[in-house]
Amino acid sequence: GGVRRKGEKEIVYSLEASLPSSADEEERQEQDWLLPVGGGWSFFLRRRRARGCFFTTHSLSGLLPNGRWGAGTRIRDVQSSLCREGLSLPGHPSISTSTLGGWLFSLSHGSGGTLWKPAFGKKVFLDQQTGKTFLADKSPYSDLKSEEEQRRYILLEVEVHPVRNEECDRIAFDVESEEDARRYIQSHSFLRMIFVTATCCVCFLWVRPADDGGTSPPPP
Repeated sequence: GGVRRKGEKEIVYSLEASLPSSADEEERQEQDWLLPVGGGWSFFLRRRRARGCFFTTHSLSGLLPNGRWGAGTRIRDVQSSLCREGLSLPGHPSISTSTLGGWLFSLSHGSGGTLWKPAFGKKVFLDQQTGKTFLADKSPYSDLKSEEEQRRYILLEVEVHPVRNEECDRIAFDVESEEDARRYIQSHSFLRMIFVTATCCVCFLWVRPADDGGTSPPPP
């Protein structure tokens, strides 16, 4: 699969050879869906390997001529490319070797604060039941669906919405009162994380240096 140029025409992906070829096959079992394998992090966590029909998404990586990114692109490769332009993803999962496709499929998220903005725009999916691709703003992946239900759709490419890369201060404090909790929730932060143990609750905020975790409106 991939995007190739031929004259003035754009040829988009060809995975249909592995898809249902008749009406009878369209009703096949969900566990028979073609399985994309990207960074492999989910398989590592489960201590199991990919089974059945699968393909690696390495060929679906990089910035495409249409401005979108291939779903097989690793998060760290997107970040490296954006950094050279003074840009960044607004937030992302901590495993930078994960792919954009794995990020969206697993419904993972970063630790965005109040200044967080959505990282993704339009997306191109392959519907394995119909064998057709479609462009969508909203992802068919949802925590209301089972993993097997989600596997019907393979993410091929995605539009990334970067933000300006800014230097931040990281501040930390214990949550010991309602005021501390309010500070964590309401402070103007780019990123935020909270760690809770049996003995303490520690918060981290990434803020503009002038803000220092304050709750006053951020500068434009």
